[in-house]
Amino acid sequence: MPIRPRTLANGRYTLDAEVGVGGMGAVFRAIDHRDDAVRAIKLLSPGLARSTMVRERFRREAAILARLQHPNIVKVHAFEDEGGVAYLVMDYVDGGSLKDWVVRNGPMPARMACEILLDVCSALEATHAAGMVHRDVKPANLLIASDASCRVVDFGIARLDTPSNLTRQGVKMGTIGFMAPEQQVSAHDVDHRADIFGLGATLYALLTGQVPADMQRALEHHYDLLPDPVAYLITKATFPLPEQRYDSIQALARVLESATERLPPIPARTPSLYEPVHSATASQVTGPTIVFED
Repeated sequence: MPIRPRTLANGRYTLDAEVGVGGMGAVFRAIDHRDDAVRAIKLLSPGLARSTMVRERFRREAAILARLQHPNIVKVHAFEDEGGVAYLVMDYVDGGSLKDWVVRNGPMPARMACEILLDVCSALEATHAAGMVHRDVKPANLLIASDASCRVVDFGIARLDTPSNLTRQGVKMGTIGFMAPEQQVSAHDVDHRADIFGLGATLYALLTGQVPADMQRALEHHYDLLPDPVAYLITKATFPLPEQRYDSIQALARVLESATERLPPIPARTPSLYEPVHSATASQVTGPTIVFED
């Protein structure tokens, strides 16, 4: 097994603890000795680093995030490729993900879930305005910062509205349960409405603690168990055909904001959204293909 480096960039970064692991590699908490700041370093696994295409996708993730300067999108400071080691240097977000919260505490109160997803809507609005589609919106990619706001992370499979041979027609990319039907056929031709599906599926997962393989069937059986103000929102966001969904993330956000105002207050004993997590559950990388057990 390859030994990971303890320091990077000629000693500028010292890797501390592993805080996440996923298909492309691992994320470490690190100290940036230039300003003594805590950073997150996403280290591409050595096996994947040998692939020119994977390294280019990794570089593109850094370029995408550098272009998206938004308070609800994790900030990338640098992409480095030195001596066969490729890595991203990002802001460190230590509150874990929305997935982690549900795993620890169970289904999330509806008002809490809707309020935090308004942050995600804001981030996706900026993403779409820049001509990009995230293509992997899910609880594991939504991190909680110390001010209890949300940060969208993991743009490794995001698509730019420009020609690229990195995503070929017919190639499936995404996460089971959060991929729109058209994305399950091919990730190449999807547009912003795939992210709308992912956000609707994310809201369903937060409220129920489950991610069904078939969203339509799940809604048929459990529609009455969802809070009235959000049940139709989830249904419309996750319709099978893109043209049946909200036509923009702004339109969804308006309905989500209105629904939030009609929901009951968050129960007094509900655990805080922000809780520092220093383990492999505090993922800043793509998690397993099924976020919660059915």
